[in-house]
Amino acid sequence: MGKSQTLGVFRNPKPSNLEPWDSPPTLYGFKGGDLLGVAERLDYLQELGITAIYFNPIFQSAANHRYHTHDYYRVDPILGGNEAFRELLDAAHTHGIRVVLDGVFNHASRGFYPFHHTLENGAASPYLDWFYFDKERLRAGKRLDVPHEIEDDAFWQEFRRVVKAANPEAYIVGEIWGDAHRWLQGGQFDAAMNYVFNRACLGFFGGEHLDTTQRPGGFKLRPLSAIQFARAIDSLLALYDWQVTLVQLNLLGSHDTPRFLTLVQGCASKQNVL
Repeated sequence: MGKSQTLGVFRNPKPSNLEPWDSPPTLYGFKGGDLLGVAERLDYLQELGITAIYFNPIFQSAANHRYHTHDYYRVDPILGGNEAFRELLDAAHTHGIRVVLDGVFNHASRGFYPFHHTLENGAASPYLDWFYFDKERLRAGKRLDVPHEIEDDAFWQEFRRVVKAANPEAYIVGEIWGDAHRWLQGGQFDAAMNYVFNRACLGFFGGEHLDTTQRPGGFKLRPLSAIQFARAIDSLLALYDWQVTLVQLNLLGSHDTPRFLTLVQGCASKQNVL
């Protein structure tokens, strides 16, 4: 029995009404996968050469995407809860695999207690100054995305201080779709999600097959020649300090974009753009 199969945590009973695993995904459905399921596959992931796992939000939420966080201190019970996450962390570290969590601290939903409190009590709520309210949309609530929408450098500097005090080796990466200079000066994030690199790769490897009607993150896509691609990469290499460039999260796609093959309309061969 492999190391990833010797799990000590009792798996939480699964709720009913789960979707079949192989059925197409839906807006509100849950498949039933959990964190211990990942832990049980760590041997396989290690064989693939994987050294880090990036999770979308795992904290308690009423949404299957879990961006509508209810409790930042509690891993969603459907995923196995805090105990299962601890088990996964320990097993992953034993395999030399690091874990990156999606911290959606600037998102709020009706299930988040301080926000719900303000909805119920209005101006009398002691949590009123936690939020900026659009009075016309107050009944719906509202969530924000990506860290640049928290216009407070001091907040992110304090965030870094607290995180690094808890774990000096922690990797803080921000979801920034363009130039991330402001957040990569040494006092906030270690790196950014490198969508600039992503768009350059799409333009070159997609070439004439690139679907330019799509605008991931609101950015236009355009085909790039080999020379244009080289210039884009050279510009990117000169954009940040070298220490920052070495730790950027260089990605070909993410949960916020169509799949790479979708954007290049199924063209997987580099020779098609040379």
